[in-house]
Amino acid sequence: MKLIHSLLVMSLLTLSTLRAQWVSAYYPGYVQDPTSSEYLPASAIDTTAVTHILHHSLQPNFGTPGYLDSTTNSVGGTHSDAIIQYAHPSKKVLIVVGGSETAQGFIQVIGQHPDTLAHNIKRFVDRHGYDGVDIDWEPLAAADTLLYAQFIRRLRDTLTNAKTLSAAI
Repeated sequence: MKLIHSLLVMSLLTLSTLRAQWVSAYYPGYVQDPTSSEYLPASAIDTTAVTHILHHSLQPNFGTPGYLDSTTNSVGGTHSDAIIQYAHPSKKVLIVVGGSETAQGFIQVIGQHPDTLAHNIKRFVDRHGYDGVDIDWEPLAAADTLLYAQFIRRLRDTLTNAKTLSAAI
């Protein structure tokens, strides 16, 4: 009987470990453009192996309204709505903010308008129905880690607890 009990407990532990696993895939907005040679509509994504889709990416930009650029990687409007509609309710979708060489954008905007950036990220998440945000500050220099940590705390306070906040480190 103890053997059966032990096997049952081990099975339950294994199942809970599997449920807690996070497997994500990046889905860049620019591949949603039907004129692109890399065109991949949301409906063509095989989501059977992932738990989260990271929609890449908004970019922090001091020169754009709201300090968020959604056009460079084509993540605004219909592209956001398409991936959300396809993935929900079975998969979580996070909007990525940042990407390659976005450190200067983060530094400029957060240095002067951290609350505005945090609130505009929240508005974008809420408007499109994302499940959260992934911050991808690249490169993150040692000198910028305090600014980064302060912004992450500010963003966490701005988002509701129901929203996921992750980071590419």
